[in-house]
Amino acid sequence: MTRFTTRSALVFALALVTLPASRAAADPPTQKLLHTIGALGASSIYSIYVQIGLLGDAYAAKAYEADKAGEIAKEAANMAKQLAKTFNELEKSGVDKDDQKSCKEMAGILNDLEREASALERYIRTKSKEDAAEFDRARKTAWPKIKTLLGIK
Repeated sequence: MTRFTTRSALVFALALVTLPASRAAADPPTQKLLHTIGALGASSIYSIYVQIGLLGDAYAAKAYEADKAGEIAKEAANMAKQLAKTFNELEKSGVDKDDQKSCKEMAGILNDLEREASALERYIRTKSKEDAAEFDRARKTAWPKIKTLLGIK
């Protein structure tokens, strides 16, 4: 798996939140805050994706009991859900069109991650093939979007 580097975060943050020159010149703190939000959001998306995958692997290897693994999966789903909600709110807060697009993209990926973590939690509880398949589908849906967002080849 390709590692998310500081350079990748910087490139992403700069590309994520591009403000018109007049707005950037008039309000540098806002520009800096939006760049920081973008970088932290990208890092969180990658981290949540990795956390869910590692949890699934650890559970399969019997490194976690079902109760603990299920609890962690629920926490990952909740983190993704709350972060998606935050990006949806930021999208509607009056940021420019480019920032709205970025917020919408990130919220969409976070919704995919919530579905992935929820499917893993259900699989841990039920051991059903359907839940395992849903986990796999969600994972395969999220990763290409994350790669595009972060510029991972």
